Amino acid sequence: MGAGGAIGRCLADELTRQHKTVRLLGRQAYATGFVESVKGDVGFLSDVVKSVKGSYVAYFCADQPERCYRRKERWSRIMDNVTEACIQENVLLVSLDSFDVYGPVEGLITETTTYNSCSRSGEVRAGIALQLQSEMQRKNIRAIIARAADLYGPHAQHHGRFCRRAVRNWKKGKRARWMGSRDEPHSCSYTRDCAKAHSILAESQFAQGQLWHLPTSNPGLTGRQWAQLMDETLGANPNNKSGSLWAHKLWGYIDKVTVELYEAGCQPKRVCQFDSSKFEGAFNFVPTSYRQGLKETLDFWNIL
Repeated sequence: MGAGGAIGRCLADELTRQHKTVRLLGRQAYATGFVESVKGDVGFLSDVVKSVKGSYVAYFCADQPERCYRRKERWSRIMDNVTEACIQENVLLVSLDSFDVYGPVEGLITETTTYNSCSRSGEVRAGIALQLQSEMQRKNIRAIIARAADLYGPHAQHHGRFCRRAVRNWKKGKRARWMGSRDEPHSCSYTRDCAKAHSILAESQFAQGQLWHLPTSNPGLTGRQWAQLMDETLGANPNNKSGSLWAHKLWGYIDKVTVELYEAGCQPKRVCQFDSSKFEGAFNFVPTSYRQGLKETLDFWNIL
């Protein structure tokens, strides 16, 4: 579910490489010769039931495309539909989530960190996470929550402060930008690692009923370090520039995603240390380095 998103697309690639039978649900068809495509909307229970019927596991990877003030009621209903469909069909649910639920955090962000979002988007995310966690605690559903930091990597051109403002601008021949301070390290989750982790979690009986931070290389890089890494990888100066928060708010009146990054601006001004040691230790997983992840990202976008 959410087959058109960054993780949804990488996950479909990963599962087909494993020769798994895959069915995609999205508002558009994304089928290939190895994948079944179901056109539908997670806002309708009948579409969700149809998509999960006969499956062992359902991956909920849907993005949040609407403005925040329209989301709360809709996303609560979507989570109701997803959980109800998986309960009806006795399907394991692996639900993608975002670190936006935490808000500003001093020190490591772990699975036990308290939710304290400073953005409307994060509040919505926290609401649906708590909604699913409640069902999990009551043993009403077999489910796993898989939470990521800011995304970068293949298919993530519309996500996160790095891909959206740095790599995408560079590809267009524009100045690469970084939201917030260029001197504070910020963890980013690589999309292909997230996809592999989803598959690993689904195969693990032990992982069920828990929240897992998806594998993320640490320590995170600063904006200056990302710029230097792009310079070394591309062999040219990416002309990096840090964007102020007020400028992002102004641009946000035009760009719907950017205004959400502004709302969450209290976190970019701080160190963001997204800790995934629980997953790495449990599954002996080494996250892709930022250097290798950037190289694969630029190669995917035909920049190298």
